Amino acid sequence: MARTWWGSVIETGELSATATKQAFILKRHATLRAVRLWIIAYNSPIFANLTMKIYSNNAQTSAPGIVIKSSTTSYQPANIYTLNNAIREIYFQFDDAVLEADDTYWAVLQATSYTFSDASHLAVLKSFPNPINTTTATSEMRKVFEWPWQMTFIDAVLT
Repeated sequence: MARTWWGSVIETGELSATATKQAFILKRHATLRAVRLWIIAYNSPIFANLTMKIYSNNAQTSAPGIVIKSSTTSYQPANIYTLNNAIREIYFQFDDAVLEADDTYWAVLQATSYTFSDASHLAVLKSFPNPINTTTATSEMRKVFEWPWQMTFIDAVLT
């Protein structure tokens, strides 16, 4: 069975600033312990120390503002893939990032030594039309780039 995974391609230089980002709003106060998301490796991209930072929202620009917390975990290529063309869910742990309900925050991926090419790059899995598309594309597929990253937030409180 053929599978097609859709992701936000990470292009040159985007892992050194705040360009690789996703806004999110939590519906209740939370003490964030971790964020899980899926990384797609097309062929064998080169990078080092892939991390995530949580930023506040800059209301004037609707963009990342100030760093709230940096992940305590980081990833190397061997942690994500051992063969070309891989997809893997990874886990970024945080030391208790306190986030307020209904505020906008930004999850930002950063890494060093990342080199993009059409033949070899990273992407972040989109939430739709995943997990897989085994049929022909529909008219809704053209909206794929409007969908957010597929992320899971882990709070300090279990509900």
